[in-house]
Amino acid sequence: MALAEDKRMAPTSRKTSRYGWLPDLPDPRDRIFNLEEAISRADQVPPKVDLSPNMPPIYNQGHLGSCTGNGIARALEYEQTRQSEPAVTPSRLFIYYNERVIEGTVNQDSGGQIRDGIKVVATLGAPPESEWPYSDANPGPFEQKPPPNVYQDATKHEALVYKRVLLGGAGAPLRTALAAGYPVVFGFSVPMSFEDGSWDPTKEPLPVPGPGEQFIGGHCVVMSGYDFTRTRFSDPAFQIENSWGEGWGMGGRFWMDAHWFDPNAGLVSDLWVITKVT
Repeated sequence: MALAEDKRMAPTSRKTSRYGWLPDLPDPRDRIFNLEEAISRADQVPPKVDLSPNMPPIYNQGHLGSCTGNGIARALEYEQTRQSEPAVTPSRLFIYYNERVIEGTVNQDSGGQIRDGIKVVATLGAPPESEWPYSDANPGPFEQKPPPNVYQDATKHEALVYKRVLLGGAGAPLRTALAAGYPVVFGFSVPMSFEDGSWDPTKEPLPVPGPGEQFIGGHCVVMSGYDFTRTRFSDPAFQIENSWGEGWGMGGRFWMDAHWFDPNAGLVSDLWVITKVT
């Protein structure tokens, strides 16, 4: 059954939802998030930040591998609100379709690269979801090119400034971005524990995979906070917003142990912020 637009927050009925993140290919043209500039805006980096009260309602990608479209739409909608612009839910299918145009996989539910999704909202924009509604039907609308009027309206909602965030010791660049008010879109390698029931997303942060643990896919999510006080959890952790509906995890969110973001771990990559929109 396809997801109607007004069902974007409904929980997915089966246990295993789709993933869909493909790692970005190297590109020396990437603009890098400026730590010094962000620190000046944030004044200081506190031990705890939570952007979730101002984030949009949790999306649900359903059974499509459209996590990158969901994550980027989420960051775009949040930035509209942060800039006191009218909040318009971006069309996730528009972003996902045009990612696949760039990647040459438009007729496949192939997933996509975050950078390509960022390129879409920077060059084409993203129309309101009311104009190009979400559906996880397969075969379905995800294979169809939006009509010209949808592309025209997309130009009213563009990402003007976007930057890659580099990993650093103790997650410093990520904490700085979050303290400056920017959620971080990123991809991670999904361990078996994410699905096999050995980890409870309602009680504890996702632990770093153990030696020999298998990985089952790549997933794009959005980081919306952190807690380094060690009062809620025994170790520092980052708050993550999933795209599997509010019925999953902590109202659609979960936490990841900060060690996931060790630059030497190789478990996460392709971290992006959108810092200005139209």
